[in-house]
Order: sequence, then C-alpha cells, then structure tokens
Amino acid sequence: MKTNKNRREKKVSSTDMEKGLGLVSLIFLMAFILAGVSLGLKIFPIISEKSKMDMALEYVSESPGSASMSIQAIASALEKHLNVNYVTSLKRKDILNALSVKNVKNGKEISFKYKIERDILEKWVVTYKYKNSVLTNQNVQ
Repeated sequence: MKTNKNRREKKVSSTDMEKGLGLVSLIFLMAFILAGVSLGLKIFPIISEKSKMDMALEYVSESPGSASMSIQAIASALEKHLNVNYVTSLKRKDILNALSVKNVKNGKEISFKYKIERDILEKWVVTYKYKNSVLTNQNVQ
C-alpha cells in the first residue's frame, strides 16, 4: 500500500509544477518579436532601394547604345528607370553626383556610389554605403 501512496504523491507533485511560459516570459517574448518586426520594417526599404538600383544599372548597361551615351543621358535613363520603380530618394542632382563613367577597353564602366540613410529611432540612423559598377559592351548599339 505504501508504494501506491508514494506513486500518487509523485503524480500529484508533478502536475503541481507545470512547465511552459509564464505571463512575464510571454510579455518579454512578444516585446522581443515586435522589436524585431519593427526593425525589419525600417530596414526593408534600404534593401529594396539597393535591389532597384542594381536593376536600374543593369537595365541602362544592357540598353542599346549605352556605350555611346553621355553621362547626362545615362543619368536621365537611370532617373526614368528609378521613377518607374518608385525610388523617390534620388533626384537628378543626386544621380549626377553619384554617377561616374569611365571608358575601358571593351566599352564603358558605369559606377554608382552613394549612401542610403534611414532613421530607425529618434537618434539612430542606419546607413548603407551603396557602390556598384557595370560594364557596357562596345558591340551593343
């Protein structure tokens, strides 16, 4: 009989101590998840702008006659492509400042370098230094 009584006591004691998240742990977990989501929502536009800028540079380098374009024509083509993709942070003046074109052996090298900055909190800013170069082909006309 004693063994049955001890087993019952063990069963009762194990159900008294339930395992899992408590209310305070759940609140901290939710706060951590919400902070991560908020940070992700602030950083996503930077990643989106970077990929759209990459696409715009590729589009301009692959367009017919890009090897004979002037820097103003390249800037105009970039501006049009960025406007179509809703990149509003870069205006013509910014594009001309960030754009450089060099003649190389097989065509032209189009380089684009600028900073993407976004406010995260009141005094916190995330800065992404964008730099990319593409080559145009002399044979593409």
